[in-house]
Amino acid sequence: MKSQKIKLTEGIDRDFFNLLFNLYYPMLSKGHLKDRFQYTIKSDKRLFPIGFISVTKKGNSFMQFALIPEVRGQGIAIEALKQILKYTKTDKLGWSCNKANYPSLKFLSNLEGGIFEGYGKVSGKNYEGFCRPGKKITNKKMSKALMEALPKCKEKYSEWLKKDYLIRKKELKDLNTYLSSFNKK
Repeated sequence: MKSQKIKLTEGIDRDFFNLLFNLYYPMLSKGHLKDRFQYTIKSDKRLFPIGFISVTKKGNSFMQFALIPEVRGQGIAIEALKQILKYTKTDKLGWSCNKANYPSLKFLSNLEGGIFEGYGKVSGKNYEGFCRPGKKITNKKMSKALMEALPKCKEKYSEWLKKDYLIRKKELKDLNTYLSSFNKK
């Protein structure tokens, strides 16, 4: 798909959220349903939503986003982030992600963020850190910890894809049924 334009519309349909939550479990957090800023990501190329993004509050905030499988890796996350930063005036994003969520950790790396040293070892399930969109993180230990975590995270993500994600036929069918309902409207 070439040069699609996206826009954020206020609010996230709970059914849509739950479908992506079930499809990507355990990568998403239902705690973000209470976020102050919640937006659905739409594209000029599709009749249906292609994802969502939310931010907890202004200032030191945590963000969560998810995209439908067919649009991942098309620069949409960066564009959605740019747009939500305009709405929220956020200058620092806290980052928490499951140890198997390689796309999230890789995105943090692309934003030149970092994670706290040893955090993944302590918590068992999550990495935690932050980024300052548009600015490189100055804490070299956090940057180094992120670079060291990426290969382990990629391995866990590959395992998750093979063991868990590929067998989620019902969840994918449910999402496709929901999305196809937009073609009938």
